[in-house]
Amino acid sequence: MDECNETYLAELVRHRNRKSSIKQMTPEELEVEEKFKRASKDELHDLIRSDAKVLAALAACVDRSMPAIKDQLEANRKKAQKSSVHTNIPAAPSCSNSSSQPAKTVAKASLDDAEEEEVRERENQILASLASRDSQTERGGKSNLIDRINLDNTNGSQILHDPGIENCCNSGVIAQLSRRNPTRLSPTEQLLYFQQALYKAISKIRSDIKEQFDTIQRLESEKRLLEVKADASILRRRRIIGMTITGASIHRELLDLVQPGVLLVEEAAEVSEPHLLACFGHRTEQLILIGDHKQLRPQTESYKLAKDYHLDVSMMERLIANGIKYDQLELQSRMKPELSILLRDIYPNLRDNLEVVSRDLQPRCFTVPTFFWTHRELESTSGGHGATNMEEAQRCVRLAMFLILQGCDPDRITILSAYRRQTGLIRNLFKDFLAKSDFLRILIQHRSKRNCEDLELTESPTEQSNTVVTEADLSVKIFTIDLYQGDENDIVIVSLVRSNPSNNIGFLKTLNRRCVAQSRARLVMVFIGNADCIYDSPNGKVWRPLIDAMKGSNCIGSKISLRCPNHAQSVVQSESFDQIPTMSPFCLEVCGIQMSCGIHSCLLPCQPPHDQEHDNCKVVVPFVHPLCNHNDTKFCSEPIGVKTCKTKVSMKFTECSHEILKECGMPDSFYKCHEKCERLLNCGHKCLLKCFELCSSRPCKEKVPHRFPCGHTINTQCCENRDVMTCQQPCSRKLPCNHPCTLKCGEDCKLKPCFVQTTVKYPNCEHSIKVPCCMSDQQFVCDAKCERKLACGHSCPGTCSADCASIACQVKIKLILPCAHPAEIECSIPESQVKCKKICNKQLEGCGHKCLLQCYQPCNSEKCKVCASIQSEIEKKQLLELQQAIRRNAFEELKKIRAMKDLPSSVKTISCDGDYCDEYLDVHDRVMKFIQSEHGWHPAITKIEKIENSKLTLQFLDFKAKCAADPRRSEKKFHGTSANALHSIVTDGFKLPSKAGMYGPGIYFATNSSKSSQQIYTKGSNMLLLCEVLIGRTLKVTSATQMYKSHADLKKIGYDSLFAPRNTKSTGGVLFDEYVIFDPRQAVPQYVIHYSNLAELPVMSLPPSAENHVLKIRPDRYKTDSDSCKALHFASVQSEYLRIDGTIKSLGSITEVWVNRNAQLEQKFKAKQEEFRNKYNSDCWVYAFHGTNRNSADQIFKENFRLDKCTRQAYGRGIYFSEFTHISKDYGDALLLCRVLPGREVDYPPPPNKPAEYDCVRVRDSSSDYSNMLVISNPDQILPVYRVFTTIKFTQ
Repeated sequence: MDECNETYLAELVRHRNRKSSIKQMTPEELEVEEKFKRASKDELHDLIRSDAKVLAALAACVDRSMPAIKDQLEANRKKAQKSSVHTNIPAAPSCSNSSSQPAKTVAKASLDDAEEEEVRERENQILASLASRDSQTERGGKSNLIDRINLDNTNGSQILHDPGIENCCNSGVIAQLSRRNPTRLSPTEQLLYFQQALYKAISKIRSDIKEQFDTIQRLESEKRLLEVKADASILRRRRIIGMTITGASIHRELLDLVQPGVLLVEEAAEVSEPHLLACFGHRTEQLILIGDHKQLRPQTESYKLAKDYHLDVSMMERLIANGIKYDQLELQSRMKPELSILLRDIYPNLRDNLEVVSRDLQPRCFTVPTFFWTHRELESTSGGHGATNMEEAQRCVRLAMFLILQGCDPDRITILSAYRRQTGLIRNLFKDFLAKSDFLRILIQHRSKRNCEDLELTESPTEQSNTVVTEADLSVKIFTIDLYQGDENDIVIVSLVRSNPSNNIGFLKTLNRRCVAQSRARLVMVFIGNADCIYDSPNGKVWRPLIDAMKGSNCIGSKISLRCPNHAQSVVQSESFDQIPTMSPFCLEVCGIQMSCGIHSCLLPCQPPHDQEHDNCKVVVPFVHPLCNHNDTKFCSEPIGVKTCKTKVSMKFTECSHEILKECGMPDSFYKCHEKCERLLNCGHKCLLKCFELCSSRPCKEKVPHRFPCGHTINTQCCENRDVMTCQQPCSRKLPCNHPCTLKCGEDCKLKPCFVQTTVKYPNCEHSIKVPCCMSDQQFVCDAKCERKLACGHSCPGTCSADCASIACQVKIKLILPCAHPAEIECSIPESQVKCKKICNKQLEGCGHKCLLQCYQPCNSEKCKVCASIQSEIEKKQLLELQQAIRRNAFEELKKIRAMKDLPSSVKTISCDGDYCDEYLDVHDRVMKFIQSEHGWHPAITKIEKIENSKLTLQFLDFKAKCAADPRRSEKKFHGTSANALHSIVTDGFKLPSKAGMYGPGIYFATNSSKSSQQIYTKGSNMLLLCEVLIGRTLKVTSATQMYKSHADLKKIGYDSLFAPRNTKSTGGVLFDEYVIFDPRQAVPQYVIHYSNLAELPVMSLPPSAENHVLKIRPDRYKTDSDSCKALHFASVQSEYLRIDGTIKSLGSITEVWVNRNAQLEQKFKAKQEEFRNKYNSDCWVYAFHGTNRNSADQIFKENFRLDKCTRQAYGRGIYFSEFTHISKDYGDALLLCRVLPGREVDYPPPPNKPAEYDCVRVRDSSSDYSNMLVISNPDQILPVYRVFTTIKFTQ
């Protein structure tokens, strides 16, 4: 760099200090100035970096220089947008081209609009960052030089990434600046020089860091290579190395070093050829493939890979299909001959190992070992991919339960289904059946291990168990056919699911899948399905040999035969699932099984099963009590020592000598003497209690007389306190007013006033009134009707006590108004105030119509109602003509499109670089500008596709021309749906849903893109539709309604669609706008928007060997690619912090965010997520704030919350959170933002005494879905993630 650079820097510092004021320089700054003078060109930068005083002086220089920069910027703003700038070098943004100009040439450059805008933006950011730094310095003290020069804490390394600055520093531009007078430099040039100084100061540090990073990468690569070589040296000493196909692909480098010569693959028919080829090495000499290519093929990531590229064909199947020689096993040892014979069309040479398979006994619950239970119940395909069949699912569950009840171990039963949704349905039915069958719980709880080879009940008594039955106890295996390949079981029940009028059997057409389903059973195989649908299907040829063979063996039908395992003659025919005997007595033969006593036999009917009754023999037998030798009887299974002797014997009480008869087996202490007590109380009266009762435990109730001082006598109980009693007889004394007293004899007559009615006369009139005696001396106002006359001569309508002069006469009088119209008014109203209400009927000037206003109103031709009616008719006619014109235009467009030979239909990608730039930007802006923060949606648009579908356009125009009540209004709206539904809409248009929504069975659209993007609508597709919707005339609805089912219902009342306005949630409406149409032709899809959701933030990495760490993020202006993770975390916190307007004014802006990475707390939080996922099928969490003190915040980051330290009890005991910042601010000087797992929420107040039924108490906010308060009682539901620092409330 030029030698004048350092000289210019020192000169600039001295000049700025002198220009401000020599008196402002401190002794330390004067000393630094002397050092600058003595420093050489090579010592200047080292001096700045090493000497703290020099750093402080340079910072003071920056402070004093910036006011001049600000003044210059203000002057520049007043100039024209295009102004000529005379300088020795080009402006900073274009300095990268300065190398092509001579060093001493004075150039005259003119900035264009874009360059000038960039310069101004940069200057504005500098001033704003300096103002922010000054305010922080005033609060926190002096800042270091690097922070002050970097402007708003900008990372120096980020400045170097500006190519303009780096090119300026390398091209000699600074040399040109150093030759000029420092006072003549523009603010932009001064800033450029400061940045150049920073560039040189940190360039070496940057180089050292890059060198160390490269060294670490090289050492890491060498370490990994050494580890692989060490593993290879160990494996070379082994003859056999086993690993999965995926493991072989991952460790390809290791296999290349080991160089195995022989590759043996088990289940080779299920391994895709690309996976297998990845395992080959250049030393592979022999390949051995073991598998069954007639069973299921390998799985592919998409149907297209299998259909177009045949990647579902394994290498083994391909080689066999191409004629390679192979060996096939022909002797099977799994299934009974009756089952294996049905596989002869697949394996013609299959033979049975009779020595093995004949050991298995014939199952006792079935009449035949294989059966096809056919039906005609239709399948269901609503609600997602795949099909379900409720009838088959119920048959599978009831048949499995029947087998379990008859003694079959659940582990020996497997239920297979062709579809995954059907297996889920069967599992749910199992749970419901178990929950509703209490007797089944008891039966399975008492069952013992049985010999399931012959499916018979054992004769040995069962042991009772108190273990609670869970779903695991009924461990019936339920799988899809594809997942069960390679497994087997004694009894296999197969649900084929497909049953429809079109005889479509889906992927059941695959022979491999039939082979797997048919070859899993050892003893019994039951198919449940629609045999006619499968047999008649065009794709059902693979099933016809099986069905024909089963028909020939009479093993197919609509009724399945089930029999009692103990009595073969008891057979029941079941045509539907509810006819399968689970708890019904279908076998009435005597059970006959020997009871646990070994003497008697069970006399109950054989069915339903009653194993627990065999342990309780109820036969009555005689016995002798061993202690007293009395004869007695008992149940056979009842132990002798349990029953007590009931023989009556005599017993005498020692305390009172009374005698009674008691049971022999009962102890004497059990009995108490119930004879009447014979003792006397302290008062001399007899005790009225029982003999065993304590006499002093009850007061004496004997009646005794008592005489009052007044002479009256009453009877009282002996135990009562007569000193406090008062006489309750009526008082016979006179009051001072000579009226009799109405109190009791024992009461003071003066305590109650006299209420005897007396007559009092009003002082000013002849009227009188009756009042209580105690009120006779008070003054009363007469309320009688006045009998005087008013000034007008009419009677006064007021009361006697009122002033007649103040009362208005209400008598109606008739008079003739000045307009000659008669009128009737009240007498008190002046004639001048009367307004004539008759119709004017005068002829108006201008229009000539009669005036239809009231007579007192001035005539005005502009308010003529006749003219207004005529004008309204004209406007209606114009509106009708406009609608007709729109319909005619729609008809013309229809004709043009229909005239085309080939109707275009395409979906093409548009971008901002091609011909569709305007469309792309319009759609992009519409998505990004209509996002509401309440939805928590942070999209990044990845692709926009334009839809052209002439068929849908024809339908749209046809509706517009023929059906719309008002065809004028057509707008673009968003619609969110799943991936499959979106492809269907793009191809075939919208369809009305079968299930009604909030406003009926219509198609819903939203103005806000964030509303349509919610997971409940998109099902994770990450795609939105932007559609042209013919809204027409909308009917406003503020609450949910099911009144409208079709467009015809709306058109009857003159509307085309429903409109639910925003902010109507309090009345049962929605938070944001929503439109509903009821005819699919009203909407045509125009664009598909693909996006990625940034709601899932990337995980910030921990330092090496650190389990707990706090990462700090500040809002830097300059960013790098490595800081993108920090920026996303900071933006996420800021969006939650600013959800409510006014937060910044009360709490301040965010200055720093701490991110807590605690491995132990994260592990507990994930475990609780997994628990909720299994329990509630949801693991969603919310962000919530918690206010606390500083010390507690640090402790929470380390150990999480502790319930024993939480003192808030307003909504119950627990840890309190709020989804609003302004609510949490009052609970301390530290603000935490946590992830909270609500689990199952209940609104406050929660149900009493049922804490196990919910995980979180919620206090709702009335204006949104967010919560004012969340109360959590389990700390594992909480993960403290962020701590927020602000400029006002939560400072550092």
